[in-house]
Amino acid sequence: MQWLNRVQSFLYCNENGFWGTFLESQRTCVCHTGVTLCQRPIPCVIGGNNSCAMCSLANISQCGSCNKGYKLYRGRCEPQNVDSERSEQFISFETDLDFQDLELKYCCRKWIPDSTFTRLSSAMRSD
Repeated sequence: MQWLNRVQSFLYCNENGFWGTFLESQRTCVCHTGVTLCQRPIPCVIGGNNSCAMCSLANISQCGSCNKGYKLYRGRCEPQNVDSERSEQFISFETDLDFQDLELKYCCRKWIPDSTFTRLSSAMRSD
């Protein structure tokens, strides 16, 4: 997988005119100059459990949303301590920039009748 390491190094470790080598195991760059000026933002890890369900659109190195049973906290997914039945009553957003359309659409579909939701969606798209 030498080619993959070279591609990742090219994508994530060539900032500010400095070059480095990407270390998959640590998800970081080792810069050839000895300073960390070569590292670009490395995308979040998407997967199950405490991995991200989706990377943030505002900052790809942080989570934008989490898997079921986990909550978003400062760009990372942490175990959710609230009862799952009760937690559906709340929408938690890290910042206004991380406002998730999918989460809002889910809540709207759950609590607003289909005919009303369709009219609201159409009105919002036409604006």
